[in-house]
Amino acid sequence: MNEDIKLKTNNSQDELQSLVNNEIGSKVEFDILKDSLIIGNIKFNYLQGIKSVMLSYNIKPEHRSKGYASIAVSEAIKILFDLGLNKISAFVEYDNTDYYVISSKILKKLGFIYNYEKNEGDTISFYELYNYKKEKVDVINKLI
Repeated sequence: MNEDIKLKTNNSQDELQSLVNNEIGSKVEFDILKDSLIIGNIKFNYLQGIKSVMLSYNIKPEHRSKGYASIAVSEAIKILFDLGLNKISAFVEYDNTDYYVISSKILKKLGFIYNYEKNEGDTISFYELYNYKKEKVDVINKLI
């Protein structure tokens, strides 16, 4: 990770594991720090309705378009995947601004796959990212 960008969480190891285990109501939040100042946050919540951990993130306006979101979200995903999480979902709401385009590009850059679009008044694009490394290990273990 970029030396200037760090992640900090106040969540316990048990709370991280609850999220990885897809326990209802589980959530984890990371602060994104640059030079010890909070410049944004990343949240992961397990949503039973979609049976997935949902990603959301925010960077303060003055720190956007510098690659910090990609760096920080990538590291947070790595932490959760290393703990055994299988899938992360995200959505981007179309709002006629560059935000939609930029957020979609960030998700694609991180390996998220466009899944589908929903249009009920607002257009929302859904993306998913799978922990293929873990799935490969699980499959290999079943074959042995």
